[in-house]
Amino acid sequence: TFFDSGALLDAVVVTQDPPLYFLRDGATLIRTDPSPLLQFTNSPQTFDSALVICCNSSASLAGPLLRATDSDLNVAFSLVSLLQDGTLSTSSGDPLVLLERGTHSLGAAVGVFDIAGVTTAQDAKTGLHLGSDRPLQHGGVLLETSGARVTTERFVKLDTALLEASAPLLKLTAGSAMTSAKGLVAVGPKASLVGDLPSDALIKLNASTLTVNNG
Repeated sequence: TFFDSGALLDAVVVTQDPPLYFLRDGATLIRTDPSPLLQFTNSPQTFDSALVICCNSSASLAGPLLRATDSDLNVAFSLVSLLQDGTLSTSSGDPLVLLERGTHSLGAAVGVFDIAGVTTAQDAKTGLHLGSDRPLQHGGVLLETSGARVTTERFVKLDTALLEASAPLLKLTAGSAMTSAKGLVAVGPKASLVGDLPSDALIKLNASTLTVNNG
């Protein structure tokens, strides 16, 4: 169906709220400091996204991405988006994101972590053509909360990519409460979520609650 353009766009005003870190067009960020890239203490924050990496760009961190203590976060898009050959790797076993107390709205648009690859290859076990890119390489928990309240669209969206879990992806502790509007983890038809966790779980709750409203 065709529509007259005037029916779609009329008197439009576009405002930009760029990510705190935006890597594109082959850009590289290498950080050797083991402290968090972003750290907030008693400092409420509102931003569109913490880190967006796309278009053959990469970031390498020696420590966590974000730690917020007693700091309410209002993040409209995502904390991390990895798109079109964008990659994030860390050498830290600490949680990639740690929220201590506070009330947080994260990833209302796409979710807390939005991970998408490009390349596919035939999987030897299933014969399916699945994503072979590893946009996110982190050996610890992706999101850990302590006494925090979190609402989100979803926790992880994974498409045409491989995500390897060697620790719980999500860990809620000390009376935390998390509510996901849609399915907590969305794994696309060309995505793989694999883990080797004989003594642990992909999602771990300790004296905390998790609510999935639809999914």
